[in-house]
Amino acid sequence: MRRLMLMLVLVVAACATIAPQTEALEGVHATYRQEFLDVGPPLPGEALAPEEDARFSATLQAIRDYRLRFGEDSPQAAHLTVLEGMIYLQTGRLGMAALVEDDVVAATGQLMSGEQFTRDALFAAAYPDLIEGWEHSLRAASPETSDAPPSATALSSSAEAIATLLRDQQGRLAAGDADQGAIYLATTAATFWAWSDVVERDPEALRDGRDLIGCFLSGTERKAATTERPSELAAPAGRIRYLDWYNDLQARAGGDWTDQWCPGAPAAP
Repeated sequence: MRRLMLMLVLVVAACATIAPQTEALEGVHATYRQEFLDVGPPLPGEALAPEEDARFSATLQAIRDYRLRFGEDSPQAAHLTVLEGMIYLQTGRLGMAALVEDDVVAATGQLMSGEQFTRDALFAAAYPDLIEGWEHSLRAASPETSDAPPSATALSSSAEAIATLLRDQQGRLAAGDADQGAIYLATTAATFWAWSDVVERDPEALRDGRDLIGCFLSGTERKAATTERPSELAAPAGRIRYLDWYNDLQARAGGDWTDQWCPGAPAAP
């Protein structure tokens, strides 16, 4: 009995240690979600923010506070490593994004849920291609400030690598949270393909981007997007942007959506 009581005390003590970390992690993500509503993926034709942009400053401060309180070696901290890297990408701070690249990629194993990819595991797996794609997107968006020309080949290669990751792992996504990560990556890859079309005319790249985003939309969403009524779906603001991208690429690419990146997906009703 005394041994059982001791075990219960140890379990309760462990929970008391874990709970504050989990609560703090959820707080950081809540701060990020609120700031993300003001940013989201770029709209069609929209460039990344300049490096001096201060968006996500509250989230970055929350990440620093978490690390000071709980350290950097736990699975919870691994999620924040990925989040920090994604913030640098989303605000155009590519030097900082590259600085944490090794840490982000190394965190992948801590972020898997068994054999399933969580949202952050997907981001970590795609991270090197995200860096390269955004680097060349920025060059294409601001050629006057770049010391090297953008490469349509590099843009298409980054996009295709992300698309292949999503296609190959589509049966291993861990619930809805990972699905939202997947559509974010799909839209980012479509952005790279759209810039490759700007650099070197390639309508096929636009179709690839449209088809990839469409893998993570329902048939109703695809239909609403092409009839220019996505706002009637009462979807979150961030998801409306995905529909805007799908609509823009559909108008520019022409033809019908295909399931080339997600064989077997249902067609629009």
